[in-house]
This record gives sequence, structure tokens and C-alpha cells, in this order.
Amino acid sequence: MKKKISYIIGLLLVVTIAFSCFQKVFSFKYGDGIYEWTAYYDLPEDSLDLLAIGSSHAFENINPNVLWEEHGIASFDLCGSISPMWSSYYFLKEALKTQKPKLVVLEAYCLVKTAEYMDDSRIIKNLYGMKWNKNKFDALRTGTPKERWLEFGLSYIQYHNRYKDLTEEDFVRFKDDAPFYQNWKGFGNNFAVTPYEKPVYSFDEKTADIPEKQEMFYRKIIELCQEQDIPLMICAAPYPDYSEDDMRIFNRAAEIAAAYGVPFTDYNRFTEEIGLDWTTDFADSDHLNHLGNVKFTRYLGDMIEKNYTFESHKGDARYVSWDRALHYYQNSMENQKYAETENAEDYAKLLSNLPERCIMFISLKGNWDASRIPGSVKKALEEYAIFIDDQVPGTTHLWSHMESGDGELPVEKEEYYQVKIGKKELIADSTGIYWNLQNLQTTKHGLNLVIFDQENQQVVDSVSFDGDTIIR
Repeated sequence: MKKKISYIIGLLLVVTIAFSCFQKVFSFKYGDGIYEWTAYYDLPEDSLDLLAIGSSHAFENINPNVLWEEHGIASFDLCGSISPMWSSYYFLKEALKTQKPKLVVLEAYCLVKTAEYMDDSRIIKNLYGMKWNKNKFDALRTGTPKERWLEFGLSYIQYHNRYKDLTEEDFVRFKDDAPFYQNWKGFGNNFAVTPYEKPVYSFDEKTADIPEKQEMFYRKIIELCQEQDIPLMICAAPYPDYSEDDMRIFNRAAEIAAAYGVPFTDYNRFTEEIGLDWTTDFADSDHLNHLGNVKFTRYLGDMIEKNYTFESHKGDARYVSWDRALHYYQNSMENQKYAETENAEDYAKLLSNLPERCIMFISLKGNWDASRIPGSVKKALEEYAIFIDDQVPGTTHLWSHMESGDGELPVEKEEYYQVKIGKKELIADSTGIYWNLQNLQTTKHGLNLVIFDQENQQVVDSVSFDGDTIIR
């Protein structure tokens, strides 16, 4: 009998371990709403000053790095894509189990959404990151149709057939992007730039009804913060698709907030004061980009500092992850300058001041013409002992600025240059320059230049030149 019991226990243990491994590999690897929870659960208990909740209008617009750098405020964006008020409510309930922030900021964009249930992808992003407990169970029942509770509750039903889509990233934590996620504070820095004409709004104080389900949980969020004695600030971040209907729903939301004694600000009314440039500061019709989110968060941070009291945690060892997140962010913002530069002379200036954390590889191959490579670029490369004009046209050359002497690397067929970065490799040989097996060369005949950031473990830029034209 004892042997039989031991066998059953052993079998259950094996099945449990196997199923756990299956879940880790096959589960969805989204950042927003899923990895955000992983990062949130890793926070030291009761370390958070400010918690931002809401949709992507929060996690792409409210920049924790700016709040940390300029105010020493330890903040976190705990949000999901198109997160309705009921998802934000259960996010908040779950969040308060381990943290008691000094301020909660609710970004209210999703009050304009009329659907009773979000699409399947958004249900997943606003549900699957939470640990299984009553909050997740209640979020499941509220956010999915009753006939689909089992389907979304047994999450493997959603992803069991992902075997065709599996990649190496599915077998490692954080999609093998640990430098980004290990100190992540939930923020998505959108580097797209979409120009818009500056709109002319006719603001008024008329109101429109908030969809019933959204309003019910909007009130629940306010009431939960008041029950927990946590100050709440509600806002709508600026976005180009802002409409008269949206304005009137936000006007109604402001009335409700005022009845509870809670501040509500529609920042679409303050785009000039924020200093937003409609030609450069938006990623798309709904979100600020890497330039706009800094302006908005700086303005928001100043408002917060005027109305709330925070103790700066800079220099406190308990908050080192915010320092590390800021360092990663600053690297990525500096790297972005390369990707945004379209003028060869300006690009040459950047090359002359390449950060120490970066590796640069240059290949010269095919039927190249040295006269097609800008003189300013050649001069910048000569600072690293890379002399393009000394080479014989039609021959292949490979350099890295890390090498001593003339910097030239072997180009024989069987030879290559390799840099190990985590579990991935950066390889340069006579056929090209590869990161994670992807050839980054942008031309078969000419100069290919690849810059790689070793700290952030990301490709900064991959370009070639045709006269003064930069090709990516």
C-alpha cells in the first residue's frame, strides 16, 4: 500500500513538473500585462512611491525613469493593453497586497471604450500575468463572457497549439532580453515618430455618459484608494485621436472624481503648456513617443511635486533597480541618436564619440567604390585606425575598433570574429556581420557598419553609405 501511495505521489510530482515546464515554454511572452507582473512581484515589499495603472496610454506615456531621475520617485507602470477599468481595478487590488504606494495615478483613456469585453489578446494581456488567487478569479469572471470562463481559466487551452510559433526566446526567462526586463518598471518607450497637424479644439464643459461597466469599476478604483487611505490622481494623457466625444466623457469622469474629492486632469487641454510638438512628439494616433513622454512626464512630475510629498530615494541601496533601469533607459536614448541621424556628416560626429559600451564592426566588400563613402565618415573611422582609401577596390576587408594596431580582422573564408553576449553571439566574417544568426549587412557592394551596445545587448544601428545617403 505504501509503495502504491509513493508511486502515485511520484507520478503526480512528475506530471506537475512536466506541466509547469510546458506552461513556461508555451505561455505567452507579452511585455505589457504579463512581464509587468513578473517585474512587479520582484519589487521589494512596500518600496513603491507611485503606482500608475491604466492602458498603454499610461505605460507608453508615464515614464518612471524621468520621475526617478528628476524627483527620486520610485514609480511603476502596472498596465495592460487597452486595459478596461475592471482590469485596472483588479490590477490595483492585487498590487496593494505587496505595496502601499503614496500615490496612485489612474490614466483614464479606456473610459471611452464601450465594449463589455475586450478582444481575446487584450483579455490575455490583462489577466494572465497575475498569480492565481481570488483577484485573478474575479478578474476572469468580470472580464470574460461566462461561457468562456473555462477557456480562459485553463490558460493552456489558449496557447497549447503554439508549438509552430515557438522560438529560442520561449525557453528562457524574459524572452532572452534580460538587460531590458530584469530592472524593468513597466514602461514602453516608443521610438516611432508620426507627424500630425496641430489640432484646433473647441473645449466645453458638456458631458456624455460613461459606459455603465466602465463607470462602475471607475468608481470602485476611487473607493478602493479611499478605503486604503491612498491618494489618487486621475488623468487623460494627450493623444491625436482625441475627439469631442472623448472630451465629454472625460468631463463626466471629472465630475464623478470631484464628487469623491479626487483631482482629474484632461491633459489634452494642456498640450501647449506641456510643450508638445505635434510634428515630432507622437508615435501614433494614441501614444506619445520617446520625445513626447519625457515632456509629459516632466509636466506631470512637477504637478505631483507641488501637490504631494515624496522623499527622494536616490542613493538608497534598496532602490538600486531604479538606478539600473535609468541607466538602461539613458543608453537606449543615446543609441536612438544613431538610428535617427540621416546626414552623413552628423553621423560621422557620432562615430567619433562612440561610447565605450559599444562595439563597432565595419566590412568593406564586393565591387565597392571608395569615392561613394563620405569623406567625413572615412575621417571618423581613421580615428580608429580604419583606413578605407588604402584598400584595393574589389577586395574584402573587416575591422573592429576594439582591435589594437590597424584594427583589421581576418577575412579568410574559414576565419571569423566572435563576441559572446549572454546566450547570443555577434559574429563578423567574410560573408557579413551577424547578430543572433541574422545578417545585418545593408549592402553587398560597399561599406557596412554595425554598432552594438554590449550593456543593453542590442543592435544600435546597421548602415551603409551611398554618397551622403545613409542606407538602413
